[in-house]
Amino acid sequence: MKITLFKQAVAFLRIFANKVLEVSHQLQHFFANGSFGIAVYPLLMHPIIRGSTRFIVILLAVLLSFIGVFYILAEFVSALFSESSLITYARHTVLELLIPLGSVIDGKTNNFSPLYQVMNAVFSLQGLCFAVAYLAVILQLSRRKYWLLALIFAALFTIGMSLIPSSQAKITAGGLQNSGASLTYLFGNLAIVMAGIDIVKPQLVWLRRFSIQAGLIGVLCVLITIFFPNMLTPILERVAIYAVMIWEILAGLAMLKRK
Repeated sequence: MKITLFKQAVAFLRIFANKVLEVSHQLQHFFANGSFGIAVYPLLMHPIIRGSTRFIVILLAVLLSFIGVFYILAEFVSALFSESSLITYARHTVLELLIPLGSVIDGKTNNFSPLYQVMNAVFSLQGLCFAVAYLAVILQLSRRKYWLLALIFAALFTIGMSLIPSSQAKITAGGLQNSGASLTYLFGNLAIVMAGIDIVKPQLVWLRRFSIQAGLIGVLCVLITIFFPNMLTPILERVAIYAVMIWEILAGLAMLKRK
């Protein structure tokens, strides 16, 4: 029964991916070679527009690297201000850093970190900025073959990161909230895998390798936390998150170097 369901799921995903790829090719042709491209291309080649575009790309590259660095530093600082040791913190999920101090979850009072507002701000910032900066990576560094599927994953990651802070202390740990967070991290890692697949420039082979390898490791870690939760779940969760954050830093630097 399970094998049959798995085969059906794989078949559905294959059909879905092929359909998305077909639509993305049609849209890319419309914007590049269709009536839209013919009408807009002369305007885009204007010196003022080209100069503005370069500035925006640089700005988004800096933003992408910043939100990655900001997340890592914010989590580290929030953990340092915790009443628990870093070793103890490693046994707790990242979501616990977002819960307001004094909140009662599953009958237990949360006294983990007084800097919960910082972590909430970090997640919100990811939700506000990731998709836009990710789009810049797709446009500047990739061949844009799977761009639509990549943007779908990026959009889902963005939505998830935006919703996580608003749900804290409303749904108990281990329920829908944790599942939603896991899916968010899964979509983020799938987004960087798709970005890596679409990067074919020889000078960016290092970013391609990191994107695919780190993303697949992140996907594997998330799947383990979903289907085989264990005492290593908090660590595996962080591996998946850090894969995305480090990718943000490297992708931003790659765009800056290109410019």
